[in-house]
Amino acid sequence: MISIKSQEFLKDLYKYLGKQDNQGVYVINFFNSAGCKTFTLPRLKAQRTTQYLENERHYAKDRSVFQMRSDFPNPIDIDGLSQYLCDSLKDDSVRDCMNHFGIAATHEENKKVLARALALQFQRFVEADSEDVNNEVPTEYEALVNGVDNSYELRNSVLYPGDNFWTEESHQKHEVNCFESFNHTWVLHNAGTVYWSGRKLVLKDANKNSPRPEATEIPIPDVGPNGIIKIATNFEARSMEGKFIIEWDMKDSKDQSCFRMSAGLNVTVNVSYKIDTED
Repeated sequence: MISIKSQEFLKDLYKYLGKQDNQGVYVINFFNSAGCKTFTLPRLKAQRTTQYLENERHYAKDRSVFQMRSDFPNPIDIDGLSQYLCDSLKDDSVRDCMNHFGIAATHEENKKVLARALALQFQRFVEADSEDVNNEVPTEYEALVNGVDNSYELRNSVLYPGDNFWTEESHQKHEVNCFESFNHTWVLHNAGTVYWSGRKLVLKDANKNSPRPEATEIPIPDVGPNGIIKIATNFEARSMEGKFIIEWDMKDSKDQSCFRMSAGLNVTVNVSYKIDTED
């Protein structure tokens, strides 16, 4: 995976944004949107020149935010920064920006999702312990498309530092009839830096009325960072109609929960009673 410094990230991103007077103003607005108030935009337009804001401009040139991480809240204001970027990204530059940061061309163009993926990448610069940070914009974009809204909270609710995951179609719903059997497949992405070995999915709570899985513990094949695996099990709906969320937990070989936030592993099922109208 390609690493990137914050100053490179900010410099590269700048060319895809509109409504920016210059790089100094850009850095101030960017940092303010992220929750950092170290720099203030001058009230007088005459003082908003590149020459006047040369110090701020260096953060989009050759100076890392690593030196001023403590000036940012942690987490940063991800919503605020996302909104700023969404408002600033030029409509005709969205695809070019996606391509530049390595987002697969097969993904549909979405400015709002791109803005949030970029904001989450900047969060990584603030929480990193070095200037070089992996470019996770493609991973963040793909995770957002698949329903993971806040990867920061996920990363900070883990048993093992650096561990992370997301599941494709995590909000997939099953529409089934009472007593009907069906299959559910999880497509799990190891999106962190931890090698998974000896892990399993474990059913959290067996509700007697909810659809019952064939297996309450499902082994997860060993997989390294950036790896993808599929696991599946069959379910049988019961006699009760309604919406059911079957909760699952990922546990390690010591039976410890790997993630406190594991909603992406849950299975949602709507059960209804089919009336036979045949004569």
